This record gives sequence, structure tokens and C-alpha cells, in this order.
Amino acid sequence: METIKLKTPFKGMVAHRGAAFLNTENTMKAFECSSKLTYVGLECDVHPSKDGKIVISHDSNLKRVSGTDLFIPAHTYDEIKNVKFIDINTNELSDELYAPLLSDYLDLCIKTNKVPVVELKETLREEDLITIKDMIIEKGLEERVIFISFFPGYLVKLRQYFKKCEMQFLTQVYSEAILDMCVLFNLGIDALYTIMTEDIIKAYHKNNLKVNVYTVNDLDVAEKLISWGIDYITSNVIE
Repeated sequence: METIKLKTPFKGMVAHRGAAFLNTENTMKAFECSSKLTYVGLECDVHPSKDGKIVISHDSNLKRVSGTDLFIPAHTYDEIKNVKFIDINTNELSDELYAPLLSDYLDLCIKTNKVPVVELKETLREEDLITIKDMIIEKGLEERVIFISFFPGYLVKLRQYFKKCEMQFLTQVYSEAILDMCVLFNLGIDALYTIMTEDIIKAYHKNNLKVNVYTVNDLDVAEKLISWGIDYITSNVIE
């Protein structure tokens, strides 16, 4: 499958799970392939392993992408890495596809000059957030990384260490209370695209906050959002 090309020039496209319509999601192959395209950023999701590694996977269980029932926080990374994923292009298990480490993904983002967009998932503990914080600092990404999460406490915790990087509150609903929270803690928003309006974008921009939406795979929808002044659009296939 090939990407769908935007008609309007726009520098805010983010590859959702590494452009998940093109290659098996959240694998190094997906990230490597999407890093060669025009995306400004590559989005991933992270969970902790039993031995404290930060592992990239959307689900906390690998069954959907591999057929193997494995709960990431209950296993070591050596065990996790041995679980092979299904290649969406062949519908067969591939030795090259498995859950990578956050550190490998970050190194690729640095090498290819892509913005790492890291979703903090519900399984993370405070010590995992510290591990992530230390990794970001070690790799010099303090002002480049974008953290996103449905759990604002994670973002508030990391805001103590990172004053300048972008953070976006993930949400499927919108209210004035959400805007107030975002203003208080200097958080942008990453909203389900169906709830986004031009007025919401204006409200966030009025407070110098960025607006992202997920997951837009329809070209007409993307073009409309761009006309409204959106900052980022997260997509599986549009670039």
C-alpha cells in the first residue's frame, strides 16, 4: 500500500505507530520505512517489561499483532523480543518483526531527524517515567520529544523535568475544563479528530498551545483540518 498525498503543503503530519497501514505497527520496519517519507514525527506507544525495559507496543498484550498471548509487564524483554509479529503485507509471522525498545526507536528518530512522539500507556509506573526521562536527557531530546497520554498525571510528572518540550493530552471528548487543565500545566491537546472544531483550535492557539488530532486516514478530513490551522495530524497513511 502507498501513502495518500496531501494536496495542501503541510509540515505537521505524524506517522501513527509508524504509518500502520503500510507496515506492521510499532516495529522498527514501520519506523524505518516511515522515516524515509515526509512525516515530521513518528508516533509510538510504550509499556514497561518485567525487567524495567521500555518496550514499544500499542497494546499491553501482544496477542493482536502476533497471535501470542503475552502481557508485556509480566515478562522480560528477552522473552518479549522472541515473540514474532504478523507481517500485514504477507499475513505471515516474520522473524524481523517484534516489539522494539524505546531506545532503538529514539536512535532512529535522531538519525533521520524525526520528532519522537511517545504515548505513555497505562501500565507505566513512576520508576518507568524516570527511566524514560533519563533516556530522553541522555539522548539530548529534551526539547524535541513530544509526549502524549490519556493520563495527565504522567504529563504533569514529566513536566517537572522538561519545561520546553511539547506535551499533549489525549482525549476523545472536549470541555472547557480540559482546556483549563491544559493551560494550567502547559499541555497541548491530541484529540479524536471527530470532535475537533475550528473554535477549539483557536482556543488553544490563543493560549499558545499546539493542537494534534488522531487518527485521520481520509484526505478530505485532513485538508479541512489544515484549513482550520491545525498544528499536527496523526495518520496511518496520509503524508
